[in-house]
Amino acid sequence: MEALNLNAPFLICRLPGESALKVYTDAALTDNEITFGDFHISRWLSEKIGLLRVDNRPTGFDEYRAAVETAARHSAERRGKTVIARTICGTFKSFAPLEMARKYFKAFPSMFCFMFYHPRTGYWMSASPELLVEFDGSKGTTRALAGTRKACENTAWDKKNLDEHEMVVRDIRQRVRDLGNDWSCFAKDSHNMRYGNIEHLCTPIDIAYHGDDVADISSVMEALNPTPAVGGYPREEALADIAGLEPIDRKFYGGAIRNKTLAYIILRCVHFDHKHWCVYTGSGITGLSTADDEWAETEAKARPLINLLSLF
Repeated sequence: MEALNLNAPFLICRLPGESALKVYTDAALTDNEITFGDFHISRWLSEKIGLLRVDNRPTGFDEYRAAVETAARHSAERRGKTVIARTICGTFKSFAPLEMARKYFKAFPSMFCFMFYHPRTGYWMSASPELLVEFDGSKGTTRALAGTRKACENTAWDKKNLDEHEMVVRDIRQRVRDLGNDWSCFAKDSHNMRYGNIEHLCTPIDIAYHGDDVADISSVMEALNPTPAVGGYPREEALADIAGLEPIDRKFYGGAIRNKTLAYIILRCVHFDHKHWCVYTGSGITGLSTADDEWAETEAKARPLINLLSLF
């Protein structure tokens, strides 16, 4: 990995629970996707990739508060949620992406960790907890991951987080059913998933296809993506709010990285070049949300990455 040409396309990734890194240097670029070997990387809502420059203006609290307050009002009216994201930006003292990746990957051994670069996109790094789907053609799993608080509070989850989480579970189950009579799903018991200084409420959901042929992972992805964990609920109304209210261009934040059997959402990510970095972070806005609380949640989600970037 030390001999990697950092100015030519590459993907470094480590699958959850594994220690070995996979390195790819042959890239193919289309309007909507970058391909490295058997991995395909797409933007939020599969938007065209274009030339993506690193933002160096962070989201201000006033513009974030305005978006959250409107989204909260809309969410209350429809009893739903909308994920509003923002950015935190800074500059490097030194450019050492491989060392940065080593430290970030080491801190999150159970996450899907990756860094990629293409001249059209710049550098992106992520340690994502957000499994979209793992699927082998007949059976697989996804997870509802929504609800955030400080790790190890050892108390019951509050109503805001429980309601937000239940929207994700309900929506995933319905979208699998909508694939047809040959599909079924089963939500398992919920548990807390730790991510650095915070924890999420997580419900694994088993998926099965009972048809005579083999189903492709892309059909499941198309049905589920974007889940309410990164978009909102109901989906179309939430996406309209994101388009109209969110003060940033998501670029690859909320996009997907996948191979033939596994797909993850790109979260806990940073976009960077040789000088600037821009961290993307978001939270689910419901009728019970306040801008101060949601700002604090996005700060907590971004904190491990901000701490790492401050070392470079």
